[in-house]
Amino acid sequence: MTQKELKSEDNAELFRQKGKIGWFLFKSESVITEKELNLPEIVGEFKGDKTPGKRMREILYRIWERTDRKVDSETYYRREVNKICEHLKEKYLS
Repeated sequence: MTQKELKSEDNAELFRQKGKIGWFLFKSESVITEKELNLPEIVGEFKGDKTPGKRMREILYRIWERTDRKVDSETYYRREVNKICEHLKEKYLS
């Protein structure tokens, strides 16, 4: 993504928003206000605005750091989430 006319202050603000949940819109005409957009408010699900998936990924990453470095973190994450899902299916759906 590039923007030839983006001011350095606006560019800095854009990067400060990295990792946050929100709306990102493009409009090739004049700038519109937030009121005109009429977007729903975004509310975080946990303290610190982490989604459940992000929270789970961070927890499993910390466990991976301390234990199983034989595989990369993504492989570890997928394997452990699969184990958790299988456990829940067996316990509650069998």
